[in-house]
Amino acid sequence: MKKFKIFFLIVALILILSTPTLAEPTIKSECAVVMDMQTGQILYAKNPHQVNFMDNMTKLLNVSTAVNNGNLYDTLDVTYDTLLETDRDSLAGTLGLKNGNTITLEDALYGEILGNADDAARVVAGNLANEDAKIGDAHDVKAYLKMMKDEAKYLTAASVNISNVMGITSSDQLSSTVDLANIMRLAFKNSDFKQILTTKSHDVTVTKSGSGSVQNNAENPKNTGSQKTKNSDITVTLKNMHSMVNGAIPYKGVKGGFVVNTESSGFHSVTYAKRTISNDDDNPIQRELVVAIMKSPNEATVYDDTAVLLDYGYDEWQEFTLPAKKLDKFLPSDLSHKKIVFPEDVKCLLPNGMGKGDLIAKTELSENQYCNGEISFTVKNNPQIVAQSSFYEDNSRTPMNKTLKTILTALVALMFLAGLFLLISRIILPFTKKLKTKRRKQQKKHNRSKAKRRKPKYDEAKIKEMEAKENEYFGIKPDKQRKNQDKQHNLQKGQNKENKHKKRNN
Repeated sequence: MKKFKIFFLIVALILILSTPTLAEPTIKSECAVVMDMQTGQILYAKNPHQVNFMDNMTKLLNVSTAVNNGNLYDTLDVTYDTLLETDRDSLAGTLGLKNGNTITLEDALYGEILGNADDAARVVAGNLANEDAKIGDAHDVKAYLKMMKDEAKYLTAASVNISNVMGITSSDQLSSTVDLANIMRLAFKNSDFKQILTTKSHDVTVTKSGSGSVQNNAENPKNTGSQKTKNSDITVTLKNMHSMVNGAIPYKGVKGGFVVNTESSGFHSVTYAKRTISNDDDNPIQRELVVAIMKSPNEATVYDDTAVLLDYGYDEWQEFTLPAKKLDKFLPSDLSHKKIVFPEDVKCLLPNGMGKGDLIAKTELSENQYCNGEISFTVKNNPQIVAQSSFYEDNSRTPMNKTLKTILTALVALMFLAGLFLLISRIILPFTKKLKTKRRKQQKKHNRSKAKRRKPKYDEAKIKEMEAKENEYFGIKPDKQRKNQDKQHNLQKGQNKENKHKKRNN
């Protein structure tokens, strides 16, 4: 008995050890999310919905709103009104814009991301929301603030709340880590936004008029660069402050990002990476990830945690596709009699070693007269949703009950057999019989005509003459002559007997 217990224990241990497990990364930042750029699937989350002070990450929304509502080649006017609130002593950068300067929208947006420039963000808001000749007053900024809030809704950033366009620390300037990732993922669909976030350096040109000058922010030494003055234009070279983007901290696949040091919550960052997973020349597979981090204790930790999370996203997950025609197998049994349609295949990432059998499905039906809803999938030991797909009932043709379908199928089969029987008995067999009879008559007629052709046409005298010649040739005697010979033979035989009798008597 003891041996059996040991055996079963060993088998159980083997099963447990053979079950794929997902080793999650260990990071020091308080909040983090790893998200697939194509599907929005969350591969890793640590306090993803915890709301934190957004601070200068607000500039992501500012830039996304601008590229969707403005023309990058438009010229923005810098006035006293547009520069309100930008003379504070903060950790944000500045382009040193002064009253009377002009700058293109493109350069202002690069100033926001590469230089974290508050004055550029304020000038953008004051110009794009302007509805009259007066530029940059409070009304215009409030209008642009509303545009940014609408942009946040469009980017599904539900937790985002903003009270200023630049990112000044405020109890009303809030966001969660998962919403920072959503902003990056969806805003990247705009090629201009993507270009700005993935640029390593850019020359910003400010046109100076009247008094005033353009200067680099001394509090951002990473962005100090050469200034080139030509007439009244000053060009400043800005360098992306994200060390993985500008190459100061090399990491394979990192293409873009934004990092800020907040006044109260440590470091925040978003990082975009793209790497080729499959080396198949015919169909190479590329994986795009975004890592969002909030409340990291220091700058070094931001990059260390980002590298760990990107390694996890690329090394621990594999591509997986579940065809749409097989998704109905995951639906509840009470929907089996309905014709459910899934519009497309489900493509997602699964932990290495896991497959279709490890998927756990959850179905949610919509409360209306039509049968439609959404099915979501998780995997064992991981609460994060790996894939979602909507479905609906096709009402163009109501599916039959299985019993009724079986009966109708049987009736159709019987009708087919009955029709086949009638075809054979009423048409094919009579036709075959008639054909055989016709052929038989034709054969008989042919035989008779053949016999007539072979029979010689001689008269009776000729036949007797031929028979006589044949009898003479073969030694055959006529009947009369044969009878006379028999008679003579009998007489001779009788005479011989009589002679023998006489001799015996003597």
